[in-house]
Amino acid sequence: SRTSDLKGGTISRNRQIAIRILNGKDRSPKLDVVLLNAGTILYVSGKTKSIVEGTRLAKQALYSRSASKLLRQLVKLSHDSN
Repeated sequence: SRTSDLKGGTISRNRQIAIRILNGKDRSPKLDVVLLNAGTILYVSGKTKSIVEGTRLAKQALYSRSASKLLRQLVKLSHDSN
């Protein structure tokens, strides 16, 4: 893949990309980067024994829609607190 495949854009475009990833509708290199970043965070935080295991766990969260559900809950909480 090319670095241009990873490029975002405007706030609106980046939001669309994030929603597509969370809804399991993006299979681009952007998804790979999201999974690798999430896997690394899970490993560094001690939740998994390796980045590979963390990446697998992140993939499960995305495909089970857990990540999407959590985001919706966070958005609701942030709107309710205003």
